[in-house]
Amino acid sequence: MDYSDYYHTLANEYHELAHELADVGNLEGVLAWMKGRSLDLAGVRMVNQDEYHYDFVIPLQEEGRHLVFGITGNGVLTAVTAWDHSPSPDELLDRRLRDGWTPTPTKLQSGPKILGHAARLDDSPPKS
Repeated sequence: MDYSDYYHTLANEYHELAHELADVGNLEGVLAWMKGRSLDLAGVRMVNQDEYHYDFVIPLQEEGRHLVFGITGNGVLTAVTAWDHSPSPDELLDRRLRDGWTPTPTKLQSGPKILGHAARLDDSPPKS
């Protein structure tokens, strides 16, 4: 899935919210949108999935909902999803994997290694 797929899914369920986000395409735009909505930056959580991809979790003021933006290391939006609770790092990773995302290994002197929360995939027991 690409960002436009996620945006259209959001628009089907949360039309007004999607309308507010129509011109937001990067982290700078998300921060401006938050400021316009008077959302407190202190409540935001960032989950580092690998060296290059992050989940930016924003608590909304309506009924405990949370908005999650998938963001690249250079601030480009890759996804936007709405949750009825604050998703755990595992839930966020599982959603990414279900949607076809794969973590990017970092090239280390010792060889490629997945960093961030997605490193748990390297620690998974072998599948039989």
